[in-house]
Amino acid sequence: MSFKCPSCGKTLTVIINEDKRPAVTVDSVKALFPAELAELLTFEDHIEMVVVRPRQFLPSNQFAKVAETLKQAGGEYVRAGKESHFKVPKR
Repeated sequence: MSFKCPSCGKTLTVIINEDKRPAVTVDSVKALFPAELAELLTFEDHIEMVVVRPRQFLPSNQFAKVAETLKQAGGEYVRAGKESHFKVPKR
């Protein structure tokens, strides 16, 4: 947004950061889970996202808890066979 001073004619540019969300980190994603569930997952830091993978097969009730928690955090499930994972964007 730019403003022009009526008396001197100089232009002032103001950049407004409207994104008030805190940055997403591995630690912030891991903190979303109770310790016993977090132990069943791996958390990987990538440039634009945090990738979450189960360490082992998760029963449907645990998988549903993980999926719902990460969905609320803006994440999504990526189906890729043995490489399936959850991804949570950092912004």
